Amino acid sequence: MSMDKPLAGVVQGSWNREVFKVAFKKSQDRAALMSQIMKKMRSGDSDEALKDIANAKLAAADDIEAIADLDRLELSIKLAPIMAKIRSGDVEIGIKLVDELMQAVSPGQRSQLSIFKFRLLMQQDNKDAAAEAINQMANEENADPQRLNDVAWQVYEYAKEAPDDAKSLVAAAVAASEKALESPQDNGYVWDTLAHLVQLQGDLDRAIELQVKALEYPAGATPEMKEYLEQLRKEKAERN
Repeated sequence: MSMDKPLAGVVQGSWNREVFKVAFKKSQDRAALMSQIMKKMRSGDSDEALKDIANAKLAAADDIEAIADLDRLELSIKLAPIMAKIRSGDVEIGIKLVDELMQAVSPGQRSQLSIFKFRLLMQQDNKDAAAEAINQMANEENADPQRLNDVAWQVYEYAKEAPDDAKSLVAAAVAASEKALESPQDNGYVWDTLAHLVQLQGDLDRAIELQVKALEYPAGATPEMKEYLEQLRKEKAERN
């Protein structure tokens, strides 16, 4: 199946043999490295596996995709003993270990750990601590707007039945959504999320303004979002 694109390039006269050769070697080298690392992990030699990853990162300094793959693998190795603690029922100890690990990882890994910690705290129904975890995510130097929006929507889904019992969570989710809006992108979904959260806070006027803003973006012009705007306007009319 992987031959389709090269064959099409050969037929069209656009296939570059040397470029393909470099890409193919890189793919083979990466597969060999992953196999070597996985073998060490299976044998319980995590320290050596982490050394291999560190060396591979140095060798792939200009390869963003490779670095991202290695980052994910490195984090999974470091998380393995913490996950074992959590599975055995020591969730509070696991959360403390996550906090410690967050001080010694890359910014991208720290962002992933923040989400992991948030979900653990939500499972524990520790709303105030989960709210603080959201604030930590939003305050990261390179906070991912998509991740912030995903977390904010999770809070909405959790809090919509009883918002008064989750005020700190909703407030943190609002702040996270506002942070996500600082990113220059199609923010239709983020405006929509923020509108839902503000509705939970009881501010219908602002929720309507936010949802109108959501509909100005291509990603916001969906039937569901238009229906939600009408729902907000109806609710406001009924209050008046």
